[in-house]
Amino acid sequence: MVFKKGGAKDFHEGGVHTGTEAWNIAQYYTGFSIALPLRELNEFEDIARFGSVKMDEDLQMPDDQFDKRRAEAVKRYWQRLKQIILDTLFKVKAKDREEAKEILDYIMDLPKYFDGLLEYKQDNVHHEDQIQVNEDFLTKLMDRLVEKKKEYLFILDRTGLIFREVDEVDLDKITSEFVNGG
Repeated sequence: MVFKKGGAKDFHEGGVHTGTEAWNIAQYYTGFSIALPLRELNEFEDIARFGSVKMDEDLQMPDDQFDKRRAEAVKRYWQRLKQIILDTLFKVKAKDREEAKEILDYIMDLPKYFDGLLEYKQDNVHHEDQIQVNEDFLTKLMDRLVEKKKEYLFILDRTGLIFREVDEVDLDKITSEFVNGG
């Protein structure tokens, strides 16, 4: 299959009209590497803070599993945020590169603290180990992760990966292109 610029005639002759000189996957890349992971970050945050994304989901699991799930959501939030940063760092503008690297360094330092998310206690009455989430630590860690996400989103926005970067909109040019077919 040949990819080339052209019209409907070219499409029927075996070519594919892309509307540009080169095939571009930017929209798919930003969708799969930024948009979907950002949605997952919101879900992981809900699970970390509340134990579930939807109301009453948490009622279906025992307390130990509930607390493990919350701690696991923090780890997954961290992993997804790290992926977003690593997948987009190449696009960060020179003026933001130092701040982006500081955010990444901060993120990369966090796993050594993950053991503090859960506390293991022994129930002397039933002689069973109990697992509880360290609520204060989990809250502080999630607050810091969310803050780092917010800082990085400002950087991503300045790259044009979230909202298209446009200096000014020339409505006359857009109208002319539309009326005259490009």
